[in-house]
Amino acid sequence: MFPVVDVELYFITGGQLTAMQRTLAKPAGPNQVIEALEQGVPPGNIGTGLRSAVPAGAIKNVTVTGGVANVQVVQDFRTLIPSLDQRLAIAQIVLSLQLPGIGQVTFSIDGVGIVVPRGDNTSSAPGALLTFDEYRPLVVS
Repeated sequence: MFPVVDVELYFITGGQLTAMQRTLAKPAGPNQVIEALEQGVPPGNIGTGLRSAVPAGAIKNVTVTGGVANVQVVQDFRTLIPSLDQRLAIAQIVLSLQLPGIGQVTFSIDGVGIVVPRGDNTSSAPGALLTFDEYRPLVVS
């Protein structure tokens, strides 16, 4: 049996997010979390009505430096996600990356920071440091 760890992933329900515990192989780093988001909700009753807006292949890699997770996305990232889902997809990623050693998240394409929707539906500055708290209002309480 392989060592595992439970992580909290965020999936969409209606126009909000809900947390779901998922068991991943240790160590569950940021790239494993992203893979789990891309795979979506596991089948079964627990995931009924939940979905992911993070499409497979949209994220190249996640690196962590000094507590900041840099999510490196593909060139056509914005076109892979319907415009109505973009804020929720970013929120899914940011909230699910609440892992030890990560305090903020930024997004880039080929090393250049990009603009993404914030939790309040305004646009970030290119490469802005995003916090978990900005997206918490989107979570169903």
